[in-house]
Amino acid sequence: MRKLLMLATLLVSGVAASNAQTSQTANISVTVSDIKTITINSGAAPGFAINSAANFTAVSGATGLAASTATNITVVSRGAYKVKAVLSGDLTNATATNGAGTIPGNKLGISVSGATTQSGETAPTVISANTVFTVGGGTIADIVKTSSTGNAGGTLGTTFNVNYKLANFPGVINLATGSFTANVVYTIEAN
Repeated sequence: MRKLLMLATLLVSGVAASNAQTSQTANISVTVSDIKTITINSGAAPGFAINSAANFTAVSGATGLAASTATNITVVSRGAYKVKAVLSGDLTNATATNGAGTIPGNKLGISVSGATTQSGETAPTVISANTVFTVGGGTIADIVKTSSTGNAGGTLGTTFNVNYKLANFPGVINLATGSFTANVVYTIEAN
């Protein structure tokens, strides 16, 4: 009887051992966040020097005067994007005493050049012609944008230059001396 009981115990143990698990499943999860960033790499303080007869003449006509430096910007976006530029107001001289203290916003224009993308990305559409703001400030929409069609338009890092130009301002000759300032704010959003 003892032999029979021992044999039964060995058989049950063998059956239990043969049913042991030999594999397990890991459930992989990927969470994707909607990321849009914009960084000014250089040219955060572009300036104009109106300090010669040639410069006054250029600003008074269509030729215009380019800023001393462009603003170099990099954007990163999951999915299609667009960038807009907002001028905070007319350019003003807070200490103007000997002439006009305002350069109307519609005398300042911007254009975009040198857009470069990462390998395999679609190049964005840019405003390459000088486009002016409005008097009092205003927005220039879609200075850079990618197509929102299909599963394209994102970028791991598109870099571009924003160029500035003062033009078509005959009143430049009557401006006060000193510095005129305003801010341009660049914003990235989904397209």
